[in-house]
Amino acid sequence: MSQFKDIVENIKKISGLQISFLLIFVASSICPGILAVWYFNPELIKEISSFLFLLLAVSITLPIFALNFFVLGDKFINTAPESLSLSEQFYIIISIISLFSMMIVLSPLFVVFIFSLSAKWFVLFLAILRLLILIPHVSEEVVETLRELNKSRTKNKP
Repeated sequence: MSQFKDIVENIKKISGLQISFLLIFVASSICPGILAVWYFNPELIKEISSFLFLLLAVSITLPIFALNFFVLGDKFINTAPESLSLSEQFYIIISIISLFSMMIVLSPLFVVFIFSLSAKWFVLFLAILRLLILIPHVSEEVVETLRELNKSRTKNKP
């Protein structure tokens, strides 16, 4: 009985921001993959176990999330309000990136659904959309690095 009380006490300590973060992260990590599998191969849902199905669903969206996290994470960290604690900033940043990643996966899925296209088109549209979003951020970093190198070279010249 005391274990149950401990669990209840721990649940009471969870903040609304933490619950929101958890719901957004889980929904954006699983739902787009579930929709993609359901649309392209609905029989697979019945054939594999729930664990494998969730693993497959997450494996569709997690690479997009990871790429967004590495590309956009530092930009959000630099713009996060300093009045928030570090954990609150983390929850907000991960939630924003999760929602953004979910939209990246759902947009090509919506186009493929509307035009009744195959999974190949979904993957192609997903890759193109990801590149179109990635290129400006990478090119911005490259240009900034080249400017810094140029400044350091001009300072070192006599």
